Amino acid sequence: MNTDQKNHINKKLNSFNSHSLSDLKKAELMDRVDTKFIVPIHLLDYIFDKINRNYTVLEINSKRIFEYQNTYYDTKDFIFYRNHHNGKLNRFKVRCRNYVDSDLSFLEVKFKNNKKRTYKTRIKVDHHPNEIIQKSKDFLNNAGITDGHKLVIVQKSGYHRIAFADEQNAERLTLDLNLHFSQPHQSNKQIIGEQVIFELKQNKLNRRSSFFDVMRQLGIKPSSFSKYCIGMALTYENKIIRKNNFNKVMRKISTQAVAEV
Repeated sequence: MNTDQKNHINKKLNSFNSHSLSDLKKAELMDRVDTKFIVPIHLLDYIFDKINRNYTVLEINSKRIFEYQNTYYDTKDFIFYRNHHNGKLNRFKVRCRNYVDSDLSFLEVKFKNNKKRTYKTRIKVDHHPNEIIQKSKDFLNNAGITDGHKLVIVQKSGYHRIAFADEQNAERLTLDLNLHFSQPHQSNKQIIGEQVIFELKQNKLNRRSSFFDVMRQLGIKPSSFSKYCIGMALTYENKIIRKNNFNKVMRKISTQAVAEV
C-alpha cells in the first residue's frame, strides 16, 4: 500500500465511529458463518460511504489499518490444500498469525464442518515459526490435528486489514488489502493489488444484512476465496498441486510477481 493510498483510506475511515476489541460482545464470532466477496479496489469509497451508518471500525492505539503476516502449515503432500480443493468438508487449516503492529503471534486452527460453519481456536505463541508445531502438540491434538508432527511450513503471506463491526446485529466485516504470497524459502512474491477481499462473519447466514444490500447494489455476488488456497495456487506449479477447481476465482483477480529486496 503506497503512502497516498493509505492516507486516502485513513481519511475515509476517520468518518466512522470506532470500537475497541473489548467492545465486541455479540460480534466476537469464533463460531460463525463466513461470506466472502472479491471487490475491485476502486469501489472502496462508495462502499465506505454506504456502510458508515451501520458499522464501526476497530481502532487500536489510534490506528485503523493493521498489518498481518501469516505462516501456513500443511503436510508434505498438502492434505489441507487438497481437501479444500476437492470440496471436502470437515477440513482444517493451520497457521501462525503475527499481528505486526502489536508484535503478537497466535497459532490458529480453523475447522469448517459439514454444515459449512467455521470454528477457530488459537493460542498465543512466542516461538519462531519453525519451532511452533513441535512445541504446540497438545493444542493441535485438542483442536483435532492428531498428526501435527507431520506439519511443515508451506506458505508465507501477508496483507493489511481493516475490521468493522455491527454490534447490534452481531456482525463482523473485515477488509483485506494488498494481499501477497510466497513459498517459504523464495524471494518472489505474488501480489493482488487491484482487488480486495471483504469477509462478512455472522452467527447464521442473514442475506438481509446491510452489507449484502450494498453488494447487491454493485452487482457483486459472494465468492469462495481462501487466502491459503489461492496463495498456494499462485505460488506452486501445476505439476505439484492441482488448481482447476480454483480457476473461476483465479480469473477474478489480477496479480503481479515482485522480488523482495
